[in-house]
Amino acid sequence: GPDDPGRKSRCRRSKASGYALQLDTRVTVPIEGPPPFVFNRTTLNAKMWLAESITTATPETRAWYNEAGVGLKVMRTTQTTVSAMGIVSNDSKGVRKAMVGMQYFRTSPLATIAVPVARLEKTLNGPVSIAVAANPLFRLGRQGTMFRLAISPDVFVHKTSDKPLSWTAGAGLDWFTRKGKADRIEIAALKTSLNQWQVRGRYVLNFSF
Repeated sequence: GPDDPGRKSRCRRSKASGYALQLDTRVTVPIEGPPPFVFNRTTLNAKMWLAESITTATPETRAWYNEAGVGLKVMRTTQTTVSAMGIVSNDSKGVRKAMVGMQYFRTSPLATIAVPVARLEKTLNGPVSIAVAANPLFRLGRQGTMFRLAISPDVFVHKTSDKPLSWTAGAGLDWFTRKGKADRIEIAALKTSLNQWQVRGRYVLNFSF
């Protein structure tokens, strides 16, 4: 599911200029069932607010989904950031949603607790749903190679009022590509509530300006 370990530390590093940009790109290949799809999240972080867009696309079927949101950082300490979010979305089937929710991030030298999605969704002329995603990250050591390696559990749960609960859960192995930076690559294995396995590649890039 969607996440952003390290976002808070990037904000601290870019404090002098005030802005941090993250590009989070993922390619998911189901072992069986639906065709591969691509996910991209672009997040612009300022001191007291953030703007975020998410796009998913399935080239084989030409299906797509877009969402755009803005957030106000209602709690911001050295280790913890809580943001109140407002989001709108649409997709290739013409489904439009309005959403409200929050994001929660807490960092320490060896771990990041990330809840990038916790929200209530209302489909226009349709049902209400709830979505929650958690994507913590745990480094494997305090220094050297092990500090640049991490395990990243990933859980996404979605419940629409008139449909069964759906979920995706798994874990990734991460490698921080630049020493002292938050850029990383990840390979993950995930399972869905439809009993389908997926393999996902991920690349996270960060910029300060």
